[in-house]
Amino acid sequence: MKLAFLLSLLLLWAVIARADEPADPVNRLHDALLAVMKDGPQLGFDGRTQQLTPVITQVYDMPGMTRTAIGSQASKLTPEELDRVVQAFTHYTIATYARQFASWDGERFETGTPGPAHGGGTLVPTRIIPAGGAVAKLTYLLRPSESGWRIEDVLLDGTISQLAVRRAEFQAVLKVRGADGLAEMLESRASEQAKP
Repeated sequence: MKLAFLLSLLLLWAVIARADEPADPVNRLHDALLAVMKDGPQLGFDGRTQQLTPVITQVYDMPGMTRTAIGSQASKLTPEELDRVVQAFTHYTIATYARQFASWDGERFETGTPGPAHGGGTLVPTRIIPAGGAVAKLTYLLRPSESGWRIEDVLLDGTISQLAVRRAEFQAVLKVRGADGLAEMLESRASEQAKP
C-alpha cells in the first residue's frame, strides 16, 4: 500500500513538472535577456555568458537542434563526435546571445498566443520592441519533452528557419573537415563574439 501511494505521488509530481505552457521557456529566455541587457555593461561579455548559460541550456533543446542543423549526417557521427558538435554549437549560441544583448535602451519583449505548427509542435510568436525603430519579429518552435517544453528552432519574420539556414553550411563543413572541423569552426565563431 505504501509503495502504491509513493508511486502515485511520483507520477503526480512528474505530471506537475511537465505542466508548463509552451510560452514558458520563451518568457524565461526573455526575462534572462532583459536582465543581462540591463546589467550588460557592468557584467561584460563573460558575465553575460555566465548568466545566460543555464537559461539557454534549459529552454533550448540544443542536442535536437544540432541534429536538425546537420541533418542526415548526424547518424554517421559517433556519440563522442556528436557530443562535441553539440557542445560547440551550444557555446556558439550562448556567445551570440551574450554579444547581441549587451545593453538595454528601453527594449521590451512581447509574447503572442501560441498556435500549432505545421508538422507538429507549437509556434510562439514574439516581438522585440525597441524604444524607437523597427520591431523585430521572431517565432519560436517548441516541442514537449520529458522535462517540459523546449525551443527547437527560431524563425525570423515568422518564416526563415535558423536551423535551415545553417544546415547547408554545417553539412558542407562536415563533409570536408568532419565533426572536429565543424566543432572547431563553431568554437572559433564563439571566440569571435567575445572580441570588443
